[in-house]
Amino acid sequence: MRPNFHHYNTEMILILSQNGLEPTTNEVIDWLDYFNANYIRINGDDILQNARYSIGMENMIIRLEGVDIHIDEINAVWFRRWTSTNFSEYLDFEGDSRLKQGINEYLKTEYQGASRAFFSLLQNKFWLTDVRKSRMEKYNVLKLASSCGLYVPDTLICNNKDAIKNFSALHNGKIITKPISEVTLFPIDNSSFVPYTTQIEVGEINYERFHPLQIQEAIEKQYEIRAFFILGNIYSMAIFSQDDEKTKQDFRCYNTEFPNRHVPYKLPREIEQNITSLMGLIGLNCGSIDLIKATDDRYIFLEINPVGQFGMTSHPCNYNLEKEVAELLIHEDKR
Repeated sequence: MRPNFHHYNTEMILILSQNGLEPTTNEVIDWLDYFNANYIRINGDDILQNARYSIGMENMIIRLEGVDIHIDEINAVWFRRWTSTNFSEYLDFEGDSRLKQGINEYLKTEYQGASRAFFSLLQNKFWLTDVRKSRMEKYNVLKLASSCGLYVPDTLICNNKDAIKNFSALHNGKIITKPISEVTLFPIDNSSFVPYTTQIEVGEINYERFHPLQIQEAIEKQYEIRAFFILGNIYSMAIFSQDDEKTKQDFRCYNTEFPNRHVPYKLPREIEQNITSLMGLIGLNCGSIDLIKATDDRYIFLEINPVGQFGMTSHPCNYNLEKEVAELLIHEDKR
């Protein structure tokens, strides 16, 4: 792996991404090339698996595949992704499975420590999505959203059937479950499985106690909304997921044969102001926000994706957000 440079000189944009499944990074880079911008792309996967690199204490230099990258020449950083590596398969050998798991966990924490050392060199730069904000504690975000004037679903985290029964009774038996933390992909053979939002029937729960999970009231939707926030500007899209039984609970249960309709959407000014207040409170300058328009006409806040998955909003709505991101990075680099 050789770092992806373009006209490397004393003004430079640094793009932090990953090798695969990242078309948005490539599309932003296409615009950077079009504007003849100076940038370098570093993938976390390459640093882990392929590249030779070193970080020294003097002169603040990163040496990557024989190329010296001077930190003082980087002005703007875009954190898009970092690595897609499955650490459970990083080191494989025959023997005690617990030892293998322990060693891989150790290697994972060492790699994360090396990554943090790298990121710390850049802490005084302009960041589009600060890596320190790239993971959200979702329950806390719900509380902060409520404090900013946004409606949020009634939410319970519990590990026992009695608590779910009581919560279900409060909401007329209409409750759902969704991940407490980040969504995880589970690779099996040639496919990947992901946990989706699912409706719960209390009568189908067979255990009195179980692993902690998150429960929310089920809110009747008119449609779902994905909003992309970037430095105070909000670009929204309505997703008509309720017209399809497959996507009714969660639009991510995509119907590839008959996709949901996606259209540009304008949120009410008050909702946009509340979102802007929330992003400021959290310290995010970029991110994607999921909401729903309820059948009672309320806008319900669901969660924030701090990395800001915006391709799915940009393309169907012709927002051309990839160009906007590129122009913003160029502006901050020159500023």
